[in-house]
Amino acid sequence: VVLHVEESDLPVHHPDDDVAIVVERLMVMMVDKVKDAQACGALGVVTVFSFMADAFSLGTGDDDKFAFGIPSVMLSAAAGARLLAYIQDHNHADIHMQLYHHDDTLGEQLLAIQQAGAVAVVLDESVFAGLGNAAAHAKQVRIPVLTVSHETGTLIKSMYQRLIQDTFAEIGIANFGDVYAWGAGSHGGDVDDECKFSVGYDAVTNTTYPLAKTPQVVDALVQTRIMTLSCGDQHSAAVSGLSS
Repeated sequence: VVLHVEESDLPVHHPDDDVAIVVERLMVMMVDKVKDAQACGALGVVTVFSFMADAFSLGTGDDDKFAFGIPSVMLSAAAGARLLAYIQDHNHADIHMQLYHHDDTLGEQLLAIQQAGAVAVVLDESVFAGLGNAAAHAKQVRIPVLTVSHETGTLIKSMYQRLIQDTFAEIGIANFGDVYAWGAGSHGGDVDDECKFSVGYDAVTNTTYPLAKTPQVVDALVQTRIMTLSCGDQHSAAVSGLSS
């Protein structure tokens, strides 16, 4: 976790506050954030100051109130700027995979997931209606496959993404807030970008449409953590973590 501290974040409650008091408040604030990061599973915390400030240790002796067990490092403004620039350039994960078709049997889906590079699969017990040729597919699966209850499966899916589906297109929200879209749509899409889109043809309407065969990050929303999406024939909306 990288904590970015700007001058406006300093806990100055009154213009006459002593520097030592402000530093003490800042230390308490930073320790609370490190403890929050640790509780969320972070392996370490890097604190970056965007203003000129000397680094100081968050260790405060044997006071249990300040106890945390993960590494915490502070960077100078110059080093922090380089780190923030790196994060800005690498703030979303590319997904490289071939999606299986919705009509594929469970066995075919497992093989497609394995081929895409998965190291394991967790199955909701409600999926076993479409096994297909279970014996033949099982011989080809080389990764662990774990079955969980429907309640657990529902919880796992709610933690990792919300998916909107229609006949042609799908939109998914990754657990880190990036939005991915794939499939075909009659509106939008850079049809001139051959790396992302190929042009599809709908014989019924005699029209062409942009087609993304694999998940593509929605570049316009990269800087925003998206919590939920709503799409319809006449509207599309995305709600960020700030409810905007």
